[in-house]
Formats: sequence, structure tokens, C-alpha cells
Amino acid sequence: MGQHPKTPETPSHAPRSAKSTVKHCLVTNELASKARVEPCYLLNQRLWKNTELLSRLEWTWGMQYDSLKLDTEANRTYLRHDLLESFDSNRWLLLPSPEMVNKLWNHYQNFVDDSTNAKQHPHIETLYEGAETFEYRLLPLRHGLDSIDRFDEPDLFSPAAEQNPTHHSNPFDTLPTLVSHVKPHFVICDSAAKLTHENIMGSSGLLQVIQLLWPVSECDATCMLVNLQSVYSLWLEDAPPSTFASTPRTPLRLPSPDACPRLPIRRRLSPESCVRPCINSRFAWTPLPCSHCQNGGIVNNSTESDDDEDLISLSPSEAASEYKAYRRHLSYKVRSWQSRCMKEGGRWTSRVFNDNQLGSYVEERSRNIGRTVRRTYS
Repeated sequence: MGQHPKTPETPSHAPRSAKSTVKHCLVTNELASKARVEPCYLLNQRLWKNTELLSRLEWTWGMQYDSLKLDTEANRTYLRHDLLESFDSNRWLLLPSPEMVNKLWNHYQNFVDDSTNAKQHPHIETLYEGAETFEYRLLPLRHGLDSIDRFDEPDLFSPAAEQNPTHHSNPFDTLPTLVSHVKPHFVICDSAAKLTHENIMGSSGLLQVIQLLWPVSECDATCMLVNLQSVYSLWLEDAPPSTFASTPRTPLRLPSPDACPRLPIRRRLSPESCVRPCINSRFAWTPLPCSHCQNGGIVNNSTESDDDEDLISLSPSEAASEYKAYRRHLSYKVRSWQSRCMKEGGRWTSRVFNDNQLGSYVEERSRNIGRTVRRTYS
């Protein structure tokens, strides 16, 4: 892992310009005229009527109330129908560059460090400095993805037989960087939820794959994933002031039924996926975790229910208990990451394997988990 492979792109395999007006699959480069290509919304269309979620995003993204537009290029790309199905089934995600993730985290931590600051954040678009396209890598998740043939940018008038595909397989480190108009804050809304119960550490973890996709160290890859999920949590953990959403929201125009694929049936989803009302769900968001997520994503077939009445019928005290359990689970994840790092100037900065340095950690005074998460990854 000391050396990173050269960028796999060559002039003949360079990604199609995102400014192209021709509808094509982001991953395979296939034209809609030669394959079944469908729209893919990063902030899933099943959430477009969730007024509480939309208000929280508008508040933390520095937007005016009722101004979020979702049926736009900023939230929409196109995928071949089978890739769209696997994307919606939590089998892969789009991973922003480490620089972009850390840029977003550094921006938002300036505000969470000051708990007395009740002002709205600056508009999130200011972080992009006028950029219209962004780079992503395809990150396969633990339940696999079939190999992919990516086509060169074809001549619109050339026969399909003359197109020359290149073959790519897991972990897809040879697949070129994907360039898209989709903006990183929408991508993170999808990716962070998918990463909730994924295995990150170890030889089978995502860190090994990320180091093949982006030229970063294991420590930097860890920080990247933690920052990505932390930013997403910060966006959604606090409700805006009551004065922010003072009028009914204008209903968003939903895509046509043909442009809105059905929710994948449960048996097609990975066991770790959360499709019930939950803070980690890409399909039915609520401010609280469900019992599935409290249990670390472990499915108990003897007690697992197909309905959500156990969540809907929670009393306020039970709901608070569920949330505390979620925070304990988050605390465990943070400590697992901290155990691979050293403390320097009050911050965790680099990987180390020194028992003498690690031994003092158990003697430290316990801290509030919210403060720990916010200050640790600065």
C-alpha cells in the first residue's frame, strides 16, 4: 500500500465530459439510445415529501426555507437500469474525493465548535467556488457487484459493434474517475447512509479499497470516512429554529412513475440495509434510529418484524432510550478508530502501534460523545 497505482485513465478511456447534453450512463458511458438508461436521484425521491428532513437540510445548507430543488442535475445522474437497481440495493456508492469531504467537514466544524452560535450556516454552494462538475469513484460494498464494461466515448453515428469496451471488476480501481454535475452534498446524503453498517477496518474492509481508488494513506482514508459520516450527522441532528419553517411547504414535483423505480424488495437488499423509518434509512428517514440500527445492523430472524409498529408506537421515554443506544454505538465506533491513532495537541493525527502511548487512554476522563465526535476529526 506504500505506492498507489497510476490513474487508470488514458486518452481513449477518459470519462465523457459531464457537460455533454447526451443522456448516458455515468458508469458505463452507454448512450440512452443504445441501452436502457434511467435517472438516479442521490437524495432519494422517496424522501421528497419528508418535510422535516428537507427543512433540516435547507437550514444547515444555508438555504432559504422551501427553496430546495431536487429534480435537477445537482441531484440527478443517469445509470443503466441494472446498475440503478444495484445502486438502490446498497451494493455500491459514489465516493467523493478526500479533499472535498475534508473541505466540507472543516467548514461545518467551525460552527459546531461554537454551541452558542444560532446563526444559519453560509450557503453550501460557496464551498464549490463555482465548480460545475465533480469527481467521484465507484466504491463497491460488501455484497458485491458484477463486473462492468465501460465504453469509450462513441461517435453518435457509429454502429454499436464498433464501440470498444474496457472490462473492469471488483474493486473497480481500474474504472476511470467518474465526472458528474451531481453535487457532493447530495452524494453524501446517499453514501453516508449506505456506510452506516459497513465493515471499514481489516483486510476485508473498505479502507483497503479506498486506498486503491484515491491516493491516500490508511489513516487519511479512515479520517475521510469518519468525516463523511460526521458531516451527514451534523446536517440532520438538530432541527432548525421554529421561525425557519413558518409556512406550509410547497409540494415538490415528483418524477414521473416511469422515472421512479420501485423500492427493491427486502430480500434483494443486504441484511445491513435499513429500509424502515430510521435515521439511517435512504427511503424513510426519521430523527431516531430503529431497533435494527441500535443492534449494530445485526438481523435477529427470531424477532425481526416486517412492520414498523414497534418504532411508531414508541413513547417519548422509549424514543429517548433508543437515541441513547445509538449514541453509545457511535461512541464505540469512535473509540475503535482512536485506538489506531496517537494523541497530539489534543487531536488524533496519525496511526501508531505503541502500547505505551495507548495505555494512557483508559485513564482519561470520559467525555460527552457529541463533543468527542465534533472535536476529534478537525
